[in-house]
Amino acid sequence: MDFSALPTAPSGRAPRPRFDPQRMGVAGLYAVIFVGTAGAFGIGFMNLAVQTFTKAAKPITGPLWTIGWVASVLAVLVGVVPVAMIVVREMLGRRAHTPDGSLAAFAQANGLSYEAGLPLPDYPGAIFSTGTRRTATRRLTSTSGPSFELGDFSYDVPAGRTTATHNWGYIALRLDRRLPQILLESVAYGQNTAGALPVAINRSQKLQLEGDFDRYFTLYCPRGFETDALFLLTPDVMALMIDSVAEFDVEIVDDWLFVYSPTDFSTAGEAEYRRLFDIIQMLEAKIVDQAAHYSHDDAEVQQARGTQQAEQAADGVRLTRATSQYSR
Repeated sequence: MDFSALPTAPSGRAPRPRFDPQRMGVAGLYAVIFVGTAGAFGIGFMNLAVQTFTKAAKPITGPLWTIGWVASVLAVLVGVVPVAMIVVREMLGRRAHTPDGSLAAFAQANGLSYEAGLPLPDYPGAIFSTGTRRTATRRLTSTSGPSFELGDFSYDVPAGRTTATHNWGYIALRLDRRLPQILLESVAYGQNTAGALPVAINRSQKLQLEGDFDRYFTLYCPRGFETDALFLLTPDVMALMIDSVAEFDVEIVDDWLFVYSPTDFSTAGEAEYRRLFDIIQMLEAKIVDQAAHYSHDDAEVQQARGTQQAEQAADGVRLTRATSQYSR
């Protein structure tokens, strides 16, 4: 492919994910706020005590005063410094987007279709049915050969009296047939809060695998379809996924394969787009081709459909959701 139309990125590494309180964890966020507030009050109290003792002509000495000052300063550093770093990181993270003209020229040079912004197709993936004002932007779509799409996606979620905008990068590849839903959730950002994906899966569907794969992904598949998941995720495929997409989430649902990035692709340069298209080629050569040879017992599928909620079993076999988003 011809990548000359894209700006050269300063680094071949992917941009760092933007700050998201969900990934930080509510407990961690509250702890930072609490410690910083406590430290501010502590220093205020110590100043008031100093003034009081000074007016009373009392000596201000001793280990208790030293411990008090040190504890107050440390509390401020622990509480304020992380918040300051978050603010600075957000400001620095708002880099200029890859110009639409560059992406349009890249698409023209490589026989792709480019759309700066359009309503998103009715995708069945985990991120596409959440929130409001769902928008897909900077979409690169194949016009011939295997069907794929690469773009950015955002949606709004109520956050108190305001709304929080969540940004994603995604890859969508069309499969030749419907498959049972399989979710590979990256462990790179932890799963002790709402997690990177805005879904909560019943953890009884978690499938443990041998080797190092579980160190990089948590695998979910519908009950009774463990063998089907292993048919697609052969040892060589798992090794390639660890090397290529360990920081992304991967989902197979119906006749689609999705890759979700916790940060959008709008700031990516030439090096990152090279990497993304390498991922597309790898998935096409391995999983898409493997899925074309997949077959399952239709009676087994019908039985599995009968055990799930109707809305989850409309097309193919779906994972059952957890009863609460806080089950993680």
